[in-house]
This record gives sequence, C-alpha cells and structure tokens, in this order.
Amino acid sequence: MSEPTTSRLDEHSTVRAALAGATRALQDLIRGTSINDDQASQLLGTLSGVLEELAAAGSDDGLGRVALDPGPIGCSQALSPVYEVTHRGAHEVRGDLTFSRFHLGSGGAAHGGSIALWADDVLGRLAHVTAGGLTRTAYLHVDYQALVPVGHRVTFVARVDNVEGRKLSLSADVLVDGEVATRAHGLWIQAR
Repeated sequence: MSEPTTSRLDEHSTVRAALAGATRALQDLIRGTSINDDQASQLLGTLSGVLEELAAAGSDDGLGRVALDPGPIGCSQALSPVYEVTHRGAHEVRGDLTFSRFHLGSGGAAHGGSIALWADDVLGRLAHVTAGGLTRTAYLHVDYQALVPVGHRVTFVARVDNVEGRKLSLSADVLVDGEVATRAHGLWIQAR
C-alpha cells in the first residue's frame, strides 16, 4: 500500500490547493448571499457533513505545512487576501493584491482588519526570509490613508527598513492607482 501524497496548502496546482481555493470562494459567497431559511438549513446540513469528514481525516501536522517564503501566495491562509509577489529584491518585494467580498468592510472598501492581516502575513514572510529563520511579530501599526477597494487588483511594496541584531523593522504600502492608500510598519524579532 502506498503512502498518500501530501502537499503544502500554498503549492499551486494541487488538489489541496484547490480545496483551499474552494474554501475562499465559499467564504466570499456566504458573505454576500441572499437565501431563505430553507436554503440556509439545507446548506448547513451539507456543510456539517463536510466538517465531519474533515474532522475524521485529522490533521497532517501541527504547523499546517505552509511555506514561509513570500512567493505566490493564495491558499495557505484562507482568511488572508490573495496576493502574488511579482518582483523580489534584496530587501524588498512587490506584487499584486486583491481583497475579495469576504474582506468587505463597508461602502465597497476592504475592512481595516483584513488589511492588517495581510500586512502581518506579507511582512512576516519577508522577515522570515531576511532572518533566515522563524520570526515573531512584536508590533504592527497600520495607517489607513484612503479606501482600498474590494474586488479590484491593487499593488503593494513590502520592504526591510532596518536590521539590528535579532530585530527587523519592516514596512509595506498598499497602492491604489499608484497612490498610497495604506501604510503598515512593524517590528519582528528573530527566534533564539
């Protein structure tokens, strides 16, 4: 009997990545659905069956088997917005980012908490690569300067501002039509 093939959730073109993508789509559709109580009850029954099957399967490890490199990200953290790194420099990454309906705050704009979640994710991955190992967020500060639209591709720049021993200062900007809409900065500490 052969061992089942496993993959990291953020590896593209795998069945597990497709499952994570379907989870994202489910979140988006539930966020904006308009169904009656009978439909909701029927779907709840279906989802309960899926939850039971997943619980029975167990987990493959305690870490979730995700890559901590800021590469093409889209599946590993189903709560975080999808983003893709399109350029890597020595101390900077740039890319594209899309907030979906699941991340809607109000008025067509991304919820501030989802923006902070994204910033912690992309900067944490950049800290990991820069430090060459595990880091932890000490603090993250986010300045919201303009609305970030939901459902539209925007761009970002994440950079290493300073490294002092085990301390890494990093920042990220979300740009809408070339203008900074959100600026985040924080401190990450390399594990001993």
